[in-house]
Amino acid sequence: MAAAFAVLVAFGVRSQLPTTAVAALANPCPLSSIAIASGIPQDSAQTSQTYFDCFAWQEFIGLNWDADPDQAGEPDPSAPASAFGKPLDLEPPVFESYADALDVFKPGAVPPSKWGVVDPSPCSIHGMVSGPGRRVLRMSSIVAPDFQTPNGVRQAFPVSGPSWLADRDANMVWYQILIDKDEFEYIVDKKYYDADRQLQTITSDGRIDMPQGIAGGALGSIEIKAAWLPISDPARQKRYRMQRAIILDADGGCHSVDVGLVALHIIHKTQSQPTWVWSTFEHVDDAPAEGASPGNYLFSRPTCDPSPIPASCELNRPPGERTSCGANEPPAYMPSAYFSKNAACPIYPIQVAHANPADPTATAMNAYVASLIRAQNPASVYQYYRLVNVLWASNSADPNGGPSPPIEPVLVNGITPPTTQPVANVITETYAQQMTCLSCHANARIANSADELAHWKPYFSDFSFIMSQAHTPPPAVVVKPSFARPTALSHRDGRGGRTKARPLQSLSQDRSR
Repeated sequence: MAAAFAVLVAFGVRSQLPTTAVAALANPCPLSSIAIASGIPQDSAQTSQTYFDCFAWQEFIGLNWDADPDQAGEPDPSAPASAFGKPLDLEPPVFESYADALDVFKPGAVPPSKWGVVDPSPCSIHGMVSGPGRRVLRMSSIVAPDFQTPNGVRQAFPVSGPSWLADRDANMVWYQILIDKDEFEYIVDKKYYDADRQLQTITSDGRIDMPQGIAGGALGSIEIKAAWLPISDPARQKRYRMQRAIILDADGGCHSVDVGLVALHIIHKTQSQPTWVWSTFEHVDDAPAEGASPGNYLFSRPTCDPSPIPASCELNRPPGERTSCGANEPPAYMPSAYFSKNAACPIYPIQVAHANPADPTATAMNAYVASLIRAQNPASVYQYYRLVNVLWASNSADPNGGPSPPIEPVLVNGITPPTTQPVANVITETYAQQMTCLSCHANARIANSADELAHWKPYFSDFSFIMSQAHTPPPAVVVKPSFARPTALSHRDGRGGRTKARPLQSLSQDRSR
């Protein structure tokens, strides 16, 4: 018990649920073992790749702990380590109790609901009520420009043309961006859900500067990017973190679906890493290595036959072209429906493969953590997840520390692993696997503002793309005084008396005399 508590202290963790499990494999972490516990690290204390891999796994475990049903963003204090990753457990994990970015940045710059309140589902009339354990999934995209478009077609990187992703059975992947309480309160307090307020702050020599995690103190800003896939096979469901969801179809239809977690990004701003810590996880059943046997992976089929592209679905392609069976080839067109196999422009399977070799440090760490998880719960679904890699900066100068508000793109020194080594998630960067998180996020900017357009520039938004999704308030409506036009009225006669009411036309004739 004491040893596990020391682990959490070494990582700078705010809340604890210690465990006495002993791993079968040797501990590779520089300070002490990872704990199967609810605590989430607040900051890092070391500067080595192995240490940050330990840090990332401790985050993953804490964020996937069952959430406290009475306190959004906090772990359930009654949940034992032996229940971590229980198959078919549909209770929401901690990260699912965070705020959905789509509910923070609302049209018209409407203030978001208070922390812990999930906005009503548009499918409520069909009995599909939303909540922390049943979120509405609206995104087939996780970056602009289609961030808030239900039928958005850009997956994780703005390539030219559609880039949605579907599994071997033509099920669409759905994305979700969530933020923790520290980041939520910062945005609400500053009113940064309003694009005009963002620009006003910066033109007053301010900054978009998210809260930092501090060891023994605040957790700091955390953004989660989760990828979910409808999974109906009972055998597969027992290997994935499952969740109930509500999905809106392209035709406006509502679907209640059980989805499995196929990928997870975690980005965390801390005092020692003001350029954030970037961790990305996949499921071991997602996809094979490039050139390997297709096997039984979710996003790879042993046989693949190219299909003709319906003429009505072609998108800047030669007539008669067919769908591709090559690995990591973007789709040929936009789907016209998500759940109908008979749609005019149907979803079809995309062959996916890892374009980069597995990182050896992460591979060793994954084996160690899987042994820890199995020691607590041999059936845990989390033994089947793997850390792809972690990005951090060995020379983490704060881009917001200069004399002037920074303009994107910003320069991040000391990126580790170096930019010559791609770090990409096969599900969230399927079509851009030769890049890293910072290749994109260094270009994060504030929202376009309708206020003081002459002063707008691509000001840096602290690596967060969600800030660019803020809206401007509707124009103020000037209400002119309005007087009711009477149909009859009375007036005094010359002797101070009152005559009986007469029509307005008659009175007008009197005044003309």
